[in-house]
Amino acid sequence: MLHRSLAQPPVFVLERQSGGLFQFREPLGAVAKVWVLEEDVVRVAILPGGDWLQPRSWSIAPDLDDVPHEGRAREDQSGFSCPAARVETQDGLVTVTT
Repeated sequence: MLHRSLAQPPVFVLERQSGGLFQFREPLGAVAKVWVLEEDVVRVAILPGGDWLQPRSWSIAPDLDDVPHEGRAREDQSGFSCPAARVETQDGLVTVTT
């Protein structure tokens, strides 16, 4: 099995865009997701196997005093304004702009 390294870094391409979510994939199956949560806040997840190992999170609770005991879905964006955003690719570099 081929593994990526600093000598052979992954090269991601935009696979899909849905609102403020930009999903990138590389040939070996790794996925990178970028969510625009606020005009100046983005969340980035690198998923080497293409999917979450744990489906719930206990670290982010906007508009709440604490995260619910059962956690919340990792891709839950509730509590954020999720402004419009766009992605541009030039010379292999990706820019996400709000």
